Amino acid sequence: MKKSVLTTLVIALVLLGTSLYLYSVNHPEKTVITIPSPYTYTVSINTTTLTAPIGVPFEGPIIATTFIHTNYTPPPYYASLWLETLAVGIVLLLISILLLRRKF
Repeated sequence: MKKSVLTTLVIALVLLGTSLYLYSVNHPEKTVITIPSPYTYTVSINTTTLTAPIGVPFEGPIIATTFIHTNYTPPPYYASLWLETLAVGIVLLLISILLLRRKF
């Protein structure tokens, strides 16, 4: 087996692995951050009262919930190249297979 066929085969496999990696990272990432409210509920049998710690102004029961902040991180700019690396890897793999079949 010639060194060029082996080199082409190794490069094709590396490109196929790289394209699989790029395909797996080509999606936006969603990060959800929950921030507990400084307000707490005190529930008794007949009434529900809202209390706040010292130093926090009472702003009513509207903001007495858990705040949720969502961040969307786009995929890296190079992640969309997975299709090109897949095509080049498959072409090189076919070339190396044809060269191997011609030798034997």
